[in-house]
Amino acid sequence: MPQLTVVVPTYRRPDLLRIALGSLCAQTYTDFVVLVCDNANDSEVKRLVGELEDSRFTYVGRPENIGLMRNAVEGFGAARTPFAAKLDDDDTWHPEFLARVMPPLLADDQLVLAFSDMRFVGPAGEHLDGAQERIDASKQLAHVPAGLIRPLAPYAIRGVVPLNATVFRRDLVDWNAVPEDTATAFDLHIVLELCGHDAAGHHVAERLVDYRLHPDADTSTGLVRQLCGSSSALAHALASGAYEGVADVESARAVLNVRLARAAIASQERDIARKASREALRDRPSLEAARLVVLAHLPGVVARRIVAVRGQRYRRTHPDVRGQRVA
Repeated sequence: MPQLTVVVPTYRRPDLLRIALGSLCAQTYTDFVVLVCDNANDSEVKRLVGELEDSRFTYVGRPENIGLMRNAVEGFGAARTPFAAKLDDDDTWHPEFLARVMPPLLADDQLVLAFSDMRFVGPAGEHLDGAQERIDASKQLAHVPAGLIRPLAPYAIRGVVPLNATVFRRDLVDWNAVPEDTATAFDLHIVLELCGHDAAGHHVAERLVDYRLHPDADTSTGLVRQLCGSSSALAHALASGAYEGVADVESARAVLNVRLARAAIASQERDIARKASREALRDRPSLEAARLVVLAHLPGVVARRIVAVRGQRYRRTHPDVRGQRVA
């Protein structure tokens, strides 16, 4: 039996999917199988998988669109290998990715996962140096040790462990109990479920995954939903008891709720904005959180204009963030 199942969720992006699957075919580590889970049940995608003429690749067409989360989660649930990983249809793995992350897992059964760093690229695969620098700084990537990490919890909370660049032990996640309210942030829920308590992992400090930032990505088109899901994932982690004593959880949720409040004000989703701003102020009192509480209770047009002006100022000084996925 193969050691690893790679789940590739996809929906109406055959051109990008072709590139993603090509990166799987190019892996120097070959003991894996692939489930291409197609939420559009598209004959073109089925044909694309068949044209690979590789028995490791299986096409799974969904009769109806079951949503991004369920498409991926049901793929993981259907897997029968000890290890699993997810490759989104708009991302790619470098040829040596699996060859670098699998050996530590196979050598040490105490490790729950192994992961590498990511490189952020634009729609055509161009390097986004400005975005890379800011995201690395926000996650304090320079301070993440290479090799064995124990405990993983503080790093998982900071978003240092991206599911897109991780291989993990599949049986450590209850695939029948992934909360629906994590929505498109189910990736974070899975990582947090893996990394709780005193879990150990292995960090390959190399950029072996290209994470594509583009306007059509779900995390660009559904920002409020993504942030709501992330907030829920952190709330579930807190409630599970697996992060007891990890101070960063509440702080991370407060920062996330500030982002959520801003996005919800901009999209005029006032109930979400009010709830998120209140929770941010409760968990981590700050002038910014207080300001957002006030904005969330102003007439929608006024609040949106204020947020829009601030956003325009930010984009003028950070021109490469437009239309990007949220990392």
